[in-house]
Amino acid sequence: MALITCPDCQNEVSDKAPACVHCGNPLTQNVQGVAIFKSTREFMGIGGYYKIYENGLELAKLKEGELFEKQIDKDTEFTVKYTGGFGKGKTVTAYANQINRFVIGMTRLSGGVNVSKVDSITSE
Repeated sequence: MALITCPDCQNEVSDKAPACVHCGNPLTQNVQGVAIFKSTREFMGIGGYYKIYENGLELAKLKEGELFEKQIDKDTEFTVKYTGGFGKGKTVTAYANQINRFVIGMTRLSGGVNVSKVDSITSE
C-alpha cells in the first residue's frame, strides 16, 4: 500500500481507497488502471477472431492465445465480439484503480463469446 495525496483536500490516503477518508472525494478516477484481455488457445475457426471495442470504436482483433492491454484513467466499458458468432457480444467494465484481467473464450452452444474477469493470466 502506498499513500497518495487527495486532489481535493490535500490529505494523504491509501492508493487502494475508492474515496478519500477525509473528504469523500472519489479517487477511482484519479488512479490509473489497466485492462488486459487474453483469448484462450481454443481453435476459433480459420477466419475467426475476437474484436474488442470501446464506445463503438474497434481497439483490437485477437486470434487464439493473443493478448491486448490498454491503460485506463476512468472506469471503462469494453465490448467483446466473436466474428464467427451470433449476438451482440459481451460487455465488461474495467475499473480505473485496478489491474483488470479478462479471459476471452467461446460459448459452446451459441457460438457467442464468454468474457471472465480473473485474478491472473497465465502465459500458456
